[in-house]
Amino acid sequence: MASLRELRNGKMLTIRALALEANVAPRSIVSAEAGRVLPQFGTMRRIAAALGVEPRAIDEFAAAIEAKGKRLAA
Repeated sequence: MASLRELRNGKMLTIRALALEANVAPRSIVSAEAGRVLPQFGTMRRIAAALGVEPRAIDEFAAAIEAKGKRLAA
């Protein structure tokens, strides 16, 4: 797995370019990369798709996805 920033930089995308590609607000990318706020699951999917990876491949998103799965199983 890799961080959102690592994946974005690996694709040579600016925050703005990724936001446009994913059709999300740039602040969603900034907040996720800084660890301040996790995007909603739909936003996670759009960002991951724009990067060409599954949401679970992004460190910041993987923990949230796993936590939601545990809550649903309980």
